[in-house]
Amino acid sequence: MQFANSLSQHLNNSNWWIHVTTLTIVAFMYVMTFVVQFSGSLVYISQYKWTQFCIFLLALMGIFSPVLLYSIFRNRLQVFHKAKHVLWFLIFMAYPFVFLLLTPSIQLGSISIMAENLIVIGIVLLIVEIFSHSTMNSYSQNISDWKEKVSPEWVVVVLFIMLAVFYASRLRIALGDINPENVPSGFSIGIQSALVVLFYYLFYLVNHYFLANKIFKKKGIVYYGFSVLACICIFFIPIYLLHSYLPAFRPLLLYKLGEDWIGSNPPNAFWSLRLGSIVMPLLLTIPLTVLMQWIGMAKRVNALEKEKTETELNLLKQQINPHFFFNTLNNIYSMSRKKNEDTPEAILQLSDLMRYVIYKGQEDTATLSQEIKYIEDYIDLQKLRLHQKFDYQFDINVTHLELEITPLLIIILVENAFKHGIEVASEDSYLHLSLEEKNGQLIFKCDNSIEDSNHQDKPGLGLKNLKRRLALIYPNAHTLDIEKSKGNYKATLRIDL
Repeated sequence: MQFANSLSQHLNNSNWWIHVTTLTIVAFMYVMTFVVQFSGSLVYISQYKWTQFCIFLLALMGIFSPVLLYSIFRNRLQVFHKAKHVLWFLIFMAYPFVFLLLTPSIQLGSISIMAENLIVIGIVLLIVEIFSHSTMNSYSQNISDWKEKVSPEWVVVVLFIMLAVFYASRLRIALGDINPENVPSGFSIGIQSALVVLFYYLFYLVNHYFLANKIFKKKGIVYYGFSVLACICIFFIPIYLLHSYLPAFRPLLLYKLGEDWIGSNPPNAFWSLRLGSIVMPLLLTIPLTVLMQWIGMAKRVNALEKEKTETELNLLKQQINPHFFFNTLNNIYSMSRKKNEDTPEAILQLSDLMRYVIYKGQEDTATLSQEIKYIEDYIDLQKLRLHQKFDYQFDINVTHLELEITPLLIIILVENAFKHGIEVASEDSYLHLSLEEKNGQLIFKCDNSIEDSNHQDKPGLGLKNLKRRLALIYPNAHTLDIEKSKGNYKATLRIDL
C-alpha cells in the first residue's frame, strides 16, 4: 500500500513517463509507416521486426534525452527561476531545430528519419509538456487558466494539421523514390495533402456534431452505426476522386498498378485504389469523436462538481469565522469584566485578525509569510489574554515564504491547542510549533499539552471543518496525522506543493 502511494505520488509529480509514452507511440507509428510505405504488398505480423522497433525507439529516446532528463530532474534543479525558464526554452523549443541546421536526415538503425520529422516530434513533446506540467512556477496559474480555456476542438485541429504535415512528408519521400528528378515542390504537396485531410476533418465534424449528438443520443447505437456507414459512402467519393486526380497522388497509382490498369479515366478504375486506404482513416476518426464526446461530458460534470465544491467551501468558511471570533470575544469579555488594562490592546489585535479574516480569508490563497504572521498575532493575543506562562516554540524552516496555500487552515490546529490544552491547564503547559518545506511538501506540526480530563475522542467543529476543507482543496495531496497520549496531543499536517 505504501509502495502504491509512493508510486502514485511520483507519477503525479513528474511527467517524464508521459514523454516516454509519447515517444513510444510516435516510434511505433513511424516504424509501421516505414515498413508498409507504399509497398503495394501486405505486411504480415511475422514479417514485422520488433528488434527494429526497439532499436528505433531507443535511438529516438537518445535524441530527445535532454527532454527526458529535464523531466526527471526538474524538481531537483537548484537554479534560479529565470535560469530554469531559459533551460526549459532551450530544451523544448530551440533544441529540435538544431537538427535542421546540422543534417537533412539521421540514420537510426535501419530507418532514416528526416530532420523535419524530428522537429514535428519536438513540437508534439512541447504540446505534451504544456498540457501535462506547469513548467514555470510564476506562471503556473496562468497556464492552468489557459488550459481550461483552450477548447479541445482546437487540439483536434492541431492533430489534423500534424496529420497533413506527416502525410505530405511521407508522400514526398514516395514520389522521390519513384522519380527523384521530378518531385513536386513541398508547398504543392502540402496543399494537396491538406485538401485530402480536410475531407477527413469534415467527416469528423459531421460525425461529432450531427451523428453523435443528434442521432446516437436520440435513436441509439443501431441508427448511429448505419448513419456512420452511410456517411462513409458519401465521403468515399470525393476522397477517392482527389486520390485519382491530384498530381501528387496519381503517380503513385501509376507506379503501383500501371497505366493499362488505371486507364485514361481514373474514376472508372474503381478498384485501382484500395478501399481500406480511404475507409480506414474515416473509421479512425470515430474513436476521436467518442473521446471528444466524453471530454465534453466530463467538463460538464466537473463544472457541476466545482460549483458544488465552491458552495460547500463558502459554507465552511462561514463556519470558521464565527467559531474563532466566538471564542476570542468571550475571552476579551472576561478580561473586561476583570477591568484588565490590556483589554484595549487585545481589542486592537483582534481587529487586525478580523481584517485578515475578512479580506484575506475570503481569497483562495495566501502566502506563507502572511499565514505565519497571522498565527503569531493570534498567539500574542492569547498570551495577552491568558496571563499565564507556557513553553512556546515556533520553528520555521521554509525557503520560499512566497509559496501560496489556502488561508486559515493551519490556525485551526493552533486554536485547538489553546482550547483543549493551554487554556484549561492546571499545571505547566507547552505549545511547540514547526513549519518546514521538505521534499516538495509543506509540513506543519503542532505538539501541545492537554489535560487528561479534557481528552476528547470525537473531533470538534474546527477539526471536522479542517478535514473537510483539506479533502475538497487538496484531494490525494495531503495527510493529517493525529497522535494522542497521556498529557500530549500532536497533529502533523502535510500538504503537497
